[in-house]
Amino acid sequence: MIAVHCLGGENLKGQIVFLHANGLHGRAYAPLASSLIAQGFRCLAPDLRVHGDSSIPTGTLSAGGGNLRWEKFAEDVGAVVNQLELHGCFVFGHSLGGAAALLQEQHAQGTFAGMYLFEPVAPVPAEVSPKLWESFLASRTFMGQTAKRRRPVFSSYDEAVQAYGSKPPFALVREDSLKAYVKFGFSETSAGSVEIKCRPDLEAEVFNQGAEHTAYDGLPLIACPVVIAAGKPRGVALFAEHLVNRLPNGTLEWVEHVEHFGPLEDPSFIAGRMLEFFNKCLKQKQEASSQSSISLRDEPSRASTTLRMRSNL
Repeated sequence: MIAVHCLGGENLKGQIVFLHANGLHGRAYAPLASSLIAQGFRCLAPDLRVHGDSSIPTGTLSAGGGNLRWEKFAEDVGAVVNQLELHGCFVFGHSLGGAAALLQEQHAQGTFAGMYLFEPVAPVPAEVSPKLWESFLASRTFMGQTAKRRRPVFSSYDEAVQAYGSKPPFALVREDSLKAYVKFGFSETSAGSVEIKCRPDLEAEVFNQGAEHTAYDGLPLIACPVVIAAGKPRGVALFAEHLVNRLPNGTLEWVEHVEHFGPLEDPSFIAGRMLEFFNKCLKQKQEASSQSSISLRDEPSRASTTLRMRSNL
């Protein structure tokens, strides 16, 4: 069972599916969605399998963790789009969610009309960049080990907020994003404490599976407009330029005042970038429908656009 949360909006302009990072959940992005809702977009946020309110498939950790292969997350996305008749919607994807969006669009081209992805985890292969590949493998191991040690139970929601907000990466996250993550990412126990919904061992296994998918290989299959956004140039942000160079209609956007949790750190700023991009997609669609001779894309077929954004904060 995949839980899908309507964050709000009346679909005056279009619909946006929000796909979360590993260990998070859909409603953690409510502060990000709020600005887009105010501009006429309907925003929906599924909890991917084993996250949030979604179920844990039977035998998830058996047979090498096959139920947590990243292609399975893409299947979840496809199921949500098909069941809710969202074909041709927009998508926002963060980290794992960005990879799931890429995999789904590769599998079923035309699922999305436009994709705004913040640091999607699509590892650059060793034959392209041995240094990036080795760095990613080391990071994957570290993140998996860290997830396994994650404290699962707190005495209260307030204690969880205080604990998470006291150290990275959540120390950088805006207060409303942090509170949304805790409020909907934990549940009350019979003993009166609160327990994290995404089990640490499952979060760790998702990290472990992060190098096994083919999102990078299939990038040339994606025809719709894609923004690859990245924060400070380290970690998976260093994949960004490689990914854009393989996309037929991609734009690289640097947002260097934030880290990997940028959509939760400065949701207002990221929402502004998303709004500009999705409005551009809508304008191109309208122009194409009124004049069939006009191309849907006004960018070169080989992506070459790079933007460096700065916050006013």
